[in-house]
Amino acid sequence: MLVNVTLAQNAITPSFLRDSASLGGVHAGDQILLPFNWGTEGVTLNRASLAIDDANLSYGDLWRNEAKGKAAFRQKFVIMGTGLYLDAIGAMPSNRMLDVYKSEKDARRVWGEVAKWIIERKDSYGAFWNNATEATPAFKEAGCIIGQTWDTTGLLLNRDTSDFVYRAPKEGIITWLDSVGMLKQAENTAQAIEFINFILKPEIGGMFANNTGYNSAVAGAAEFATPDFKQQFNDVYTADVLGNMWWWQADTPFFAPVRNEFVEIITNA
Repeated sequence: MLVNVTLAQNAITPSFLRDSASLGGVHAGDQILLPFNWGTEGVTLNRASLAIDDANLSYGDLWRNEAKGKAAFRQKFVIMGTGLYLDAIGAMPSNRMLDVYKSEKDARRVWGEVAKWIIERKDSYGAFWNNATEATPAFKEAGCIIGQTWDTTGLLLNRDTSDFVYRAPKEGIITWLDSVGMLKQAENTAQAIEFINFILKPEIGGMFANNTGYNSAVAGAAEFATPDFKQQFNDVYTADVLGNMWWWQADTPFFAPVRNEFVEIITNA
């Protein structure tokens, strides 16, 4: 059981505090978790190799003929992004992939078809990545020209060369929200509260964003971001993008086990 952490609620951007309620941040009417940072999964591409404009960029572009053998992705992510693409074009209706949270039967139905579609195009595989350390070499060393990545990967590559950009696919950028809370039985609660208040200071939120590429959920943190970070944020998160985010939902008991089955199928195909 988590305690009600309300001391720092006023530090959070109101929209993130509101959205967190449906993502597990509220229990029995109490705010038990506080958002502190957020990030996205979109598409990183080398525009010198693939001249795709922002308005037309799609998760489906990972499977273009020009990208054969040069697409990078994390398998558990690509199965969601490709599912959003297949839903958008009517090839695999899934209620924008929310059906995979509905029941185990629905999850198997949707992911089974998406995995089959991906495997039929496995000649596009360029590199798999599992963490930030592996994602960047997929482009710099393995020669990938497009990939579904975290925002940090694309934004940091862009700082090295303007050929690389990170952008939101038209199906909706996949978004996650990290939160902080405290166990009811926790020791040193005073120190925990001090830590929570510390990371929810605008200047700390700005410092965190500058050094990681992740976005702070703290109100006013943008004032402490570097000009480069602000420019990249504005390039990626236009009003249209912010109005078309796809949020990771709270996991259901069957979600991860079933997804992992199909991730293995995709990996070993």
